[in-house]
Amino acid sequence: MNSLAEQVQRSLSEWKPTGEGRRVFATAYPEAGWNFTATFEKAETVGGSAWEFALQRIGDTPAALTLKSWAERSANRVSGLLESLKLYEIDDANGTALLRSDGPQARGTARSYYELTLTGTTAASLKRYQADTTPGSKRQQIAFALTYDSLGQVVEAIAG
Repeated sequence: MNSLAEQVQRSLSEWKPTGEGRRVFATAYPEAGWNFTATFEKAETVGGSAWEFALQRIGDTPAALTLKSWAERSANRVSGLLESLKLYEIDDANGTALLRSDGPQARGTARSYYELTLTGTTAASLKRYQADTTPGSKRQQIAFALTYDSLGQVVEAIAG
């Protein structure tokens, strides 16, 4: 059986999106135990400009897995992004964990960073945001460029 990273890479490289605007790729990898959904601003042959991607566990959750252990493992294993991820917050009451870029990318007064949200031990979502340091500014979600190889590796690192 191919790794989850290889399955994601192959599926995306074979995908032929049509139409204008955001394009959604969604598929299940039952042998790996995950559903995968990715939304792209632009999709090319080897990569794209991703808006977000999400994982939903469809297999059994490993017995010893906790939200905290999943968050810590994801922070340690995810690579292939512009910045490494750092565990920012665990909200046990709501069953969520938030990981963000360890060192946001700075351009002038703008700061860009990744945000990985884990929900329980069954769902994950990765997005990128940009915020201005000017008082009163609000963050905005932005697209981020990734090759399908890098995306597959990030997905596998999160899925474990």
